[in-house]
Amino acid sequence: MVSYDPPFGYSLRVNGSCPERTKQCRATWDGFVACCPSESTCKVSDNNKNPICCPNEADCREPLFRIAHCANASWTMYEHYGLFCCKEEDQGFWTSKKKYNDSVGCAKQPEGASHTILNPIVQTISSTTFTYPRIATSTSTATSTSASAPHTSETSTSDYVSSSDDDPRGAIAGIVVGCVAGVALIAALAWYLLRRRRQKKQFGPGSDLQPPPGYRKNPESLPQGELTELPSSPPSQAVHEVHELPETTETR
Repeated sequence: MVSYDPPFGYSLRVNGSCPERTKQCRATWDGFVACCPSESTCKVSDNNKNPICCPNEADCREPLFRIAHCANASWTMYEHYGLFCCKEEDQGFWTSKKKYNDSVGCAKQPEGASHTILNPIVQTISSTTFTYPRIATSTSTATSTSASAPHTSETSTSDYVSSSDDDPRGAIAGIVVGCVAGVALIAALAWYLLRRRRQKKQFGPGSDLQPPPGYRKNPESLPQGELTELPSSPPSQAVHEVHELPETTETR
């Protein structure tokens, strides 16, 4: 099975000469050339003016279209009526000049009102999908536009590092807020229980508080035998008791 991973894929667009370890496939427009890795084969056809870097002379456009990627993993892919790649430090753009309308190129800082900067698009190498993490920025004389690919990366490496540093601070702030809320909840619960306890003791034994108006104590709660009836008359024995005089033996 043939692998179409780098050094095979879409060609590099540069202004001037091809970088080291690459070879020129063809000149494109206004000094720009298309380059492929030295170990690949440049494939150019009448209906595909943008060269593709293939393993051999066989046309590899169809498999590379399904898993679109640059012929070097460090290159960035762009799209404007076709796919092309730029070096890491360059930005892809297209021109609206009448002579070269819709032609594409790469530059560190594209200049001119006729140059529109493109954003990087997704690349796929075998089972891996990625987008090179950099943001395409426009100058005062150039307009930035998004490529038609559905998953364009908008995050730079520096932004990613900065956001990861903020995570611990956010976690600490969340813990502090949670602790304060917990203490407040415990304090409120303690106050509520203390208030209930005081209310229950209002009418308890030894309380100095007076009962509210209309309050009547249940007579049934009094101990048995506390209410007794006084006798209506003294004992009959005490009233009718007769004392008999003693007899004497003396005679008068």
